[in-house]
Amino acid sequence: MDFNKILKNINSAGMLQERKVLKIEEMEIGKLYKIKKLKSIMNHFGRGIVCELEEEDGNVSIFLPQRMVREIDDDALTILNGKDKRIGIVVHGLHNDLPKIQLVPVD
Repeated sequence: MDFNKILKNINSAGMLQERKVLKIEEMEIGKLYKIKKLKSIMNHFGRGIVCELEEEDGNVSIFLPQRMVREIDDDALTILNGKDKRIGIVVHGLHNDLPKIQLVPVD
């Protein structure tokens, strides 16, 4: 991360610019959303994983569904966040009212 990007992130927090949380239902079907970083968090539902997306305004995140979070341990999170790895997320529609979601490699 370069100096200007670091300052932008710090100043966004300082100026109280909230991160937009995109719901899975709001995602466009078939669109590749590039992931900047995956973060493990604890909330009232337990452990969660937040995907910071590479969107134009830089302040968009999504939460992975718990069925995916259960498959990602800390070692997997480290590998997925590796400097030589880039991933994205794609929603492929619904199956039995659940979104079909896939993490995919990005060139």
